[in-house]
Amino acid sequence: MTQVIGERRPRTKRWISSSIPESQWSSELALYSSADYYVNNLVSPVLFQEALKHVPDNAVVIEIAPHSLLQAVLRRALASTCTIIGLMDKRQQDNLIHLLTTLGKYVRVDVYCSGSLIVVLMTSYTDG
Repeated sequence: MTQVIGERRPRTKRWISSSIPESQWSSELALYSSADYYVNNLVSPVLFQEALKHVPDNAVVIEIAPHSLLQAVLRRALASTCTIIGLMDKRQQDNLIHLLTTLGKYVRVDVYCSGSLIVVLMTSYTDG
């Protein structure tokens, strides 16, 4: 795993771990994105409900899992103001198109051209 992950890096406070109990979030293992953290993540029970308590209102939650199995669970557990996006959908032929279409529901992209200058603006919005 150390060949794949390489050097450990400090994790941000926005990183909510579902493999380390909250009581241990200040431990060395929990403070860094490292090979040791990911090995622990693979072999430990998932503390999903405990982790979800820390997702703030208005968060954008991207489920990175095959087939977006947790969409219903996330919708029930999180505030209605959260945006929940599934990375994949097994019913779709092309999951890249699925992801970009889903993101497009929440992000507006404007492209402005003036001579050789191209400006791309991405702004988030809600449907109302």
